[in-house]
Amino acid sequence: MTHMKRMFSTNSCKNRKSEKGNALLITVIAIACIIGASGLVVDWGRGVWTKTQLQKAADAAALAGASYLPNQTVADEKADNIIGTNYGEPGSKTMSANGYAYTVQLTEVVPTFFMKIFGHDTMDIAAQATALAHRPVGTLKGHGFPSAIINPNLNNDPSDDFMPDNYGRPYVVNYGPLNFMVQDWANGSLPSPPEEGKVNSSGWKAWLGLCSDGTYGNAGASDIKYDIINGWPGTMRIGDTVPMRNGNISGPPEQGREELLGDNPIQWGDFDPRSQGDNNRIVYVPIVHLIHVNRQDAFTAADFYSGADWDRDNVVVDGFAPFFLLTQAEQEAYASAMGLDIKQNGWMIGFYVPGIVTKNYSPSGGAPDMGMYQPPRLVE
Repeated sequence: MTHMKRMFSTNSCKNRKSEKGNALLITVIAIACIIGASGLVVDWGRGVWTKTQLQKAADAAALAGASYLPNQTVADEKADNIIGTNYGEPGSKTMSANGYAYTVQLTEVVPTFFMKIFGHDTMDIAAQATALAHRPVGTLKGHGFPSAIINPNLNNDPSDDFMPDNYGRPYVVNYGPLNFMVQDWANGSLPSPPEEGKVNSSGWKAWLGLCSDGTYGNAGASDIKYDIINGWPGTMRIGDTVPMRNGNISGPPEQGREELLGDNPIQWGDFDPRSQGDNNRIVYVPIVHLIHVNRQDAFTAADFYSGADWDRDNVVVDGFAPFFLLTQAEQEAYASAMGLDIKQNGWMIGFYVPGIVTKNYSPSGGAPDMGMYQPPRLVE
């Protein structure tokens, strides 16, 4: 009996030692797994953060580069600047253009800390983005405003040209009863009185012959009012010859403007061109040039200053530009600050907002035009 007790006691000790050894082994394995899992989480998190930052930089660079196509040299320079601003210097970067698609590829090698235990010293992170460039839209289909601005790029004053720097600049989108001189067209300043005896001093009538049924013709006051409220429903293309609405009209255009804008329109200080481009405040005004009465080609600033006359019945469309249209009360307040009598003159004023759908561009071998553009967009 005593012998059996001793054997049982010895076996029990051996079992307890074995169990302790197994528990220690399991603990070591568990700790290793926890450390490994924690390491994977930390390294994975660093990889995700790097991927997010790299992708943001690629997206922004692709959009920036696409804005400058087809000039890839400038596009690459702008994209590179955006990458540096948003990320810094990645491990590698490649910029390429295929027609009007601009692609940016970025890679980064991220060192690991805990994954080294499993033989992985680094992680390779990549990001790619492709954007389509601004594409000129040579047609305004619907929504056209029934007055026009003479292409200011044709005069002798570059300060009123349709350039991005002129965002928010006031332009007269029509001319009232006094029919001011062409040289003062769209700069928001008080026009000079016509010079005595000048052939061309009778001025510029800005209302277009846009009938409310979407056709060109001798539009009446009711057509003009309809077009202001609803937008001209027809299709206007760059290069179209558009008839003028002969004679002055007042009353219906102002009524149309007030009905369009309503009692509580969004304020200029609150306007966001990135998200509110479809607001009723935004009107798309045709940009046109006059026709020399004899030559029947473009009437230039040189023609004006030489005393030549222009065709009183037609103009030619150069493009379109968006304006933030002011109410009568707003422009009267603006006029008061500027010392102008806009209420008497029957003007309508709009602030130029090029960031919405237009971009000034210079076609090869030609003068700048104001074409409407679709903004660049990411496609992958």
